[in-house]
Amino acid sequence: LCVPKSIQSHLVGTYLEHSWANQYWNLFYLLNGSPLVCWYLMTRGCNVEGDLWYFGSFLYDVGVLSFGENTIIDDAHIMGHYFDGELKVKSTRVSGLLHQGCFAHAGAVVPFGEHTPYTTFLTGDDDAMTSADEV
Repeated sequence: LCVPKSIQSHLVGTYLEHSWANQYWNLFYLLNGSPLVCWYLMTRGCNVEGDLWYFGSFLYDVGVLSFGENTIIDDAHIMGHYFDGELKVKSTRVSGLLHQGCFAHAGAVVPFGEHTPYTTFLTGDDDAMTSADEV
């Protein structure tokens, strides 16, 4: 993101509010569970490699998200940004079955497979996972 650091901290709230409101006001949720989700996400710059079944919660930063073949998102949060003093946007790749409460953080690579509820995938480390059962 090409915004000076002094301004970024003030823009994060605006950015998140816009992303959240965009998903509701454009009626994206009406596409949940339909094949039209793939088409809609691709028109917004998302890379969808095959079948994607989205019954999700929130998708942030659609332009940097990538979904593998045969992916199912069941009420999981997928995002391409994080804030650690400055706003960072990174590519996020998701594949497999993500159950309710799963969270793919910016820069994460989610391997193909079934992922238990409340599993977290962190930036750049495809096997750094923390689930509710391990805490």
